[in-house]
Amino acid sequence: MNLYINEACQNPLFCQLWAKADDALFRPYAWAAMTFAQVDDLAPNARHALYRAIATEQRASLLDRLSGRDVWKTRLGLVSRADYRAFDEADWLTLFDVAADPQTRRALGHLEVICPPLLRQLSAVPAAIRLPALLAVLNRLDVSAGRWQQLAAALAEAPPQILPSLLAKARKVNSIGSFWDYFFACVARPWRP
Repeated sequence: MNLYINEACQNPLFCQLWAKADDALFRPYAWAAMTFAQVDDLAPNARHALYRAIATEQRASLLDRLSGRDVWKTRLGLVSRADYRAFDEADWLTLFDVAADPQTRRALGHLEVICPPLLRQLSAVPAAIRLPALLAVLNRLDVSAGRWQQLAAALAEAPPQILPSLLAKARKVNSIGSFWDYFFACVARPWRP
């Protein structure tokens, strides 16, 4: 992709926007647009038209058109937080899909960065514990689907008087070690006789 960024920077407006450090959205937006457009499959003239469109068209509308999805407008803030160089098309679409849930979108909006490992497992994370600090840990930790099923089952089985304390403990997860402490505390089901 860097080859195409260099080529795109031949367009003065694109280059000016790419170089602006205070526009946190442009680089991930441009990367996403090039990914959706499958820039490596385009002829030179089509690539140059794409670079011009990236620099001049309304960002959400262009992403809507190129991705075949609608309402990127509500997700642009999350695009600016993406670790965009690590994203492929599936990651961008997953970001779009998981951000459909307002609670998840708010939690993601608190993160400094959104990485592919988080997105690839986010749909398995129980909704009640999709908290910013826990999601930040999942940027660096890949938990298997089986483990998420265990945790979801434990939370679903928790008695109503115990569940609030389990959710309070989830708010304290801020490292890989504290995540696993939380996980094993839940799946041990201490409420069972």
